[in-house]
Amino acid sequence: MNVKTLVLTVIVLVTAMTLSGCTEKPQQMPIVSETNVYPDIGSAFNTGKPVVVYFNEAFCSNCKDQQPIVESISNTVGNRAAVVVMDRALNEEFAAKYGVTNAPNMIIFDSNEEFVSNGYLNSDELAAIMSEL
Repeated sequence: MNVKTLVLTVIVLVTAMTLSGCTEKPQQMPIVSETNVYPDIGSAFNTGKPVVVYFNEAFCSNCKDQQPIVESISNTVGNRAAVVVMDRALNEEFAAKYGVTNAPNMIIFDSNEEFVSNGYLNSDELAAIMSEL
């Protein structure tokens, strides 16, 4: 198979996959039912606590595999912070405002709704930031 045939084959396959792909709008992944996990950023900010926003995407296999991380985040921050789970694809403008370009990812705000951190943090890193807020 020559390069031209290979390129045309790839283009046809990508086009076919695009045309036959899912046309439904991505849906938010289920949220664990923890007391400090809030349905949206507004209600989380209303708590007066620091806010941890965990970004995932409905079609992200890594995000689905790591869904238990939300529970881990919730346990790490305890009652010291509010946690919000957001689908990055459904909240692109908000995510872009804080430099979130991929998922999974998280951003942290202090209790005054000021941006503190952006990045994928492990439990120890998250706990360290929370102890400073």
